[in-house]
Amino acid sequence: MFGLPFRDTQCGAKVFNAEAIKSILPELKLKGFEFDVEILWRLKKRGFRVEEVPIVWKHEKGSSFSLKNSPKMLINLIRLRFG
Repeated sequence: MFGLPFRDTQCGAKVFNAEAIKSILPELKLKGFEFDVEILWRLKKRGFRVEEVPIVWKHEKGSSFSLKNSPKMLINLIRLRFG
């Protein structure tokens, strides 16, 4: 739907160039778990280089994500992409 070539858009570890992130901040609309997809998509649309770099990630208990969030995420992403 967004043409993003990443294996994991939801990993919380992200590093941004200040110029790149500042250029898209005013456009951001989503506040839920789909926020990461919007950031990556807007950076790509603006022509910034976006790379996925493997890291070692240790999952900690206490994540607030649940599969119950999935339908809302999907609806928000469809609205963003086609709205």
